[in-house]
Amino acid sequence: MRQNRWIPQSCAVLCLACLSPGALLAADSAPDGWVIAVDNWTRRNTALKLYQEVFVNDKLQGIAGTIEVALKDGQSPHVYRCDKYPCTIAIPEFRPADDSLISRLGRAFRELYSHRDTMPVSAISRGSQYLHQAVLALNGGQLDLKDAIGTIDMGTYTVSLRPIETAGSTALGRLSGSVNWDPPGGTSASFPALAPGIYELSMASSEGDSLGSAAVLLAAPADYPVKRESFGASVRALPRDLDPAALDALLNAILFDIGSSAK
Repeated sequence: MRQNRWIPQSCAVLCLACLSPGALLAADSAPDGWVIAVDNWTRRNTALKLYQEVFVNDKLQGIAGTIEVALKDGQSPHVYRCDKYPCTIAIPEFRPADDSLISRLGRAFRELYSHRDTMPVSAISRGSQYLHQAVLALNGGQLDLKDAIGTIDMGTYTVSLRPIETAGSTALGRLSGSVNWDPPGGTSASFPALAPGIYELSMASSEGDSLGSAAVLLAAPADYPVKRESFGASVRALPRDLDPAALDALLNAILFDIGSSAK
C-alpha cells in the first residue's frame, strides 16, 4: 500500500523558514562576540543594537560613525569606523582564547540585550564623572554608596534607584531617598523596601544638579564580600586603555554576570 506522504502546508512553511539565514543565525547558541558600542550600522539591512550578538563572517554595513565589537579572541574590543558611506566590514575568523573574560560574559550580554528593547536606554547606564558601576552593601535597609561615588562635595543629595534586575524586590518603580554625604562615616542612604539586585543609581545635589547615573549591584551582607571581590577581579582582568563606551558595556556585563550567578 502506498503511504501518504502529504506534508501539511504549515509544516512546509516552517521548514522553509528554518532554512532562512536569519533563522540559522538565531539558532546559533554560540555567538563569537557582541556589539558593545554602535552608531549607525546595519546587518542585512537591519539596524544593529547595543549588546547584540555577532558571528564570524558577519558582514556589517556602516552608514556613519563607529561600531565596537568584543570578540572571544582575548584581545581588546575591535573598533571599526565609517568615515565615508558606504562601509562594509566582515567579522574575521580567529582562534578563541581559553576562558577569556568576554567568553564568560556571554550570558550577561544576552541578558543586557533583552533589556535593551524593554527598558529605557538609561536603565542600563553609563558611569559618569561622579558615579560609576559598583557592588554595594545593602544591610537592614541601609545602602552604603561609597563604592559607587567618586569625589563629590559634602552635603545632602537625593538618591534614586530604578530596578533593572532584582530578586524578589517589591519595588514597582523608582525609589527615592537621601544621603548626608560626609565620608568616611556618612555614606549610607535609607531604603527600607529595597531588595538585592541590579539597579540604576542616580543622584542629584540639593540644588538639583545631576551627578549622572550608573548601574549598581546591591548585595546582602553575606554575599557582599564575595561579589565585591569578584567584580574587582573581573575589572582588573579587562584590557587596558578601553574607550569609555566599551568600558561601560563591559562593566555592565560583569555586574549582570555576578548578579545572576548562583549564590
